[in-house]
Amino acid sequence: MVGLLAACGGSGRDGGDNAFARSRAASAHSTGSIREQVHAVDLLDRLVVAGERWNGYDRDLFVHWTDEDADGCDTRREVLLRDAHSNLRLDDGPECRIVTGVWYSPYDDAWVEGSPAGLHIDHVVPLQEAWDSGAHAWDPGRRRAFANDPGGLAAVTAGINTAKGADDPAQWMPPNPHHRCAYIASWIAIKFRWELTVDGREAGYLRELLSGECRGLTVGWASAPTAPDHG
Repeated sequence: MVGLLAACGGSGRDGGDNAFARSRAASAHSTGSIREQVHAVDLLDRLVVAGERWNGYDRDLFVHWTDEDADGCDTRREVLLRDAHSNLRLDDGPECRIVTGVWYSPYDDAWVEGSPAGLHIDHVVPLQEAWDSGAHAWDPGRRRAFANDPGGLAAVTAGINTAKGADDPAQWMPPNPHHRCAYIASWIAIKFRWELTVDGREAGYLRELLSGECRGLTVGWASAPTAPDHG
């Protein structure tokens, strides 16, 4: 995916990463699959335009954060490891506890240094939006896979995540103008990968951007992960 899957770990700023942190970050970065570049407008054309289902949503229907690969780090920590720029330090215990690091929140063009407590892990396509757009018909395993899919997650500041809420791009866009096109590329790719629908206003707004400031936008696309069998 564009933008949100760009490699961000390692030593982009001053060093200081401990060996355990480096190995964990390397593991987090190694989970990506081969992707091909496609035009965002072509993916948008293939999305089903349909009305949304606005009832029945419950956040607890999307189980997260889980340790899908059983490596001791839950999904939240995997994303923090992946998106850390530098100074990443974990404690020496077995719980994958991140002590400090440096992160960049692309939505609001903000750097966060020190504890990750002020960071949220954003579902680029919010869980409620996913429910309204087709996830209401999924089985629990597929909803769990969606909620923990690293390709649909980004570390951002708590304030900007709260401001976004469950809005789609026609209702909310990142205030950072340099991230607008990357954001809709990610949105469209996620909807396509997970076979979610778009409503008419959402589709119209995305098409307007793709014919204007985001003309020619391409997306690094990958198939959605297979939902694990949890019995």
